Amino acid sequence: NEELCRVGAPSPGKSVGSIGQTIIHHGSKKIKDEFLPKILAGEIDFALGYSEPGAGSDLASLKLKAEKKNDGWLINGQKIWTSSAHVADWYWLAARTDPDAPKHQGISVFLVKMDDPGIEVHPIETVGEHATNSVFLTDVYVSDEYIVGEVNKGWIYICEALNYERFTFYTIAPLEQKFKELVDLINSLSRDGIPLNKIPEIRKKIIYLSIDVEKAKVLQRKVLSVAIQDQVPQTEAAIFKLFSTKLHQRLANVAMDILGREGLFTKEYDKSHANGKWEWSYRSTLVDTIGAGTTEIQKNTIAKKSLKLPL
Repeated sequence: NEELCRVGAPSPGKSVGSIGQTIIHHGSKKIKDEFLPKILAGEIDFALGYSEPGAGSDLASLKLKAEKKNDGWLINGQKIWTSSAHVADWYWLAARTDPDAPKHQGISVFLVKMDDPGIEVHPIETVGEHATNSVFLTDVYVSDEYIVGEVNKGWIYICEALNYERFTFYTIAPLEQKFKELVDLINSLSRDGIPLNKIPEIRKKIIYLSIDVEKAKVLQRKVLSVAIQDQVPQTEAAIFKLFSTKLHQRLANVAMDILGREGLFTKEYDKSHANGKWEWSYRSTLVDTIGAGTTEIQKNTIAKKSLKLPL
């Protein structure tokens, strides 16, 4: 991801970092043979079907129903906040397969083709111009061969996939790039004839941000040191995700503070700085603190898994 970011190439995203890893660990031979080559070749995109109305941070409360029908399952219900649903090829979908089991034990993960006629995708615009979606599923049939792992063991796979997502999707490379651009901005602007890089208050903010970028880099290396041992990083991923997404917000906030009213210009205006990147970043970084588990969820994970505190 760091090398790709340096040359302006897109990141591998959730297909490689999150879904692919989970398929390697838990997918059947058929699922591995069908999906892994396409994931590595960048020929397939997934949407994540987790959240529902009434089942966001408390994801195990999901109610999307999958009923057994002969050699497959009939799925009905609604998902919400499904990014990529409007462009994805396949749906990585969590559904309740045993309504009588405790809520963490009656969930399964399915792979569903997004072009199924029973799937309707409705766009939802967010403050960060990040298009997400509400998805309705009506009598969508999925054969047994497209269940990931074991039936009713889906909660384990979801948690594992989310842990991978927290450090493969929210990586250090864009953070470093954003900080470099902020330094370049400060070195190129003046206020009342005084270069911004000579103003003590601004210099102080940049120094502290520089230190925190290095902290984030160390935290990501800690996550990777666990992952390369074929272990699933839980606390490490939560710490990195929490720290790095909040740092992204602070970088954008500092840039907007420095630019003042000029920072409000969007990319449509000639006077916008960096083609409106900082104004957009100020809004879009809010979304990053929610995806793959909110800031509060990351804090709970750290408290429970690392500090052994009661919740």
